Amino acid sequence: MTNFSALQVAEHRSGADEIKTLIYSDQNDSCISCHNMGEMLRGFTDNKGTNFSFVSHYGKERIDYPAQGTNAYCNKCHNNVSAVFPFNDPANRTISNHSTNYASPACADCHASGRIHNSTLAKPVLLLPNSTYCTTCHGQEGSASMKNKDKHNGNVDCTQCHLNSSRSIHPVRYLKEDGSTWSVSKANSVNCTNCHQEKSTNFTTAPIIPDPIKHSSNISNGTIWGIFWTSESGSCFYCHNDTRHNATALGKLMH
Repeated sequence: MTNFSALQVAEHRSGADEIKTLIYSDQNDSCISCHNMGEMLRGFTDNKGTNFSFVSHYGKERIDYPAQGTNAYCNKCHNNVSAVFPFNDPANRTISNHSTNYASPACADCHASGRIHNSTLAKPVLLLPNSTYCTTCHGQEGSASMKNKDKHNGNVDCTQCHLNSSRSIHPVRYLKEDGSTWSVSKANSVNCTNCHQEKSTNFTTAPIIPDPIKHSSNISNGTIWGIFWTSESGSCFYCHNDTRHNATALGKLMH
């Protein structure tokens, strides 16, 4: 029921369907916890009022906020260590872009657009440990600039190399060569030899190639064909191309 044609609060409240604040037994407390913050009120000297009266009589119209639907609008609270509002998880006040290496999608691309309490806002379900969430944008049918990326050899989930937890999509991470360290930097990320020469414990089912790599039983192996064999990863790419994100990585040789 709507009284006085009041705007309705759907998300960013204790009893919201998707984007919940701290849980309160009384929904009014859910509202007061944010709206009674000094940042949300005009100056006043009424010391005999109640929290309800303070919010009602001295609430500030936040025309100073960025335009709704923009990253800046979301970042006002979610990428701001100075944000005064209570969070279910304190980490939600320092949410980074999806990627630090490429142009990231806008917040609204995944979470939809609208005022902070609009029902249009959404919290997508992160489907782990499979790759469905990733391939929605990055797969062959995706609309993102980083599309056409499949699961490696059709069975290595994106999450094994890029998500060390359900939260790490902000930002996405890269598994390092030691097989246990993660970083937002692409430098020193896992390569062919880490997985296919038993140098990483994360991919124990990967087909194993001899180390040092051998092209034949010839004593010179592949080095007789030129300098492309001086790098083990380079030798992989020479025959198989860079097929880390290809469903048929072990298929037709390409060069």
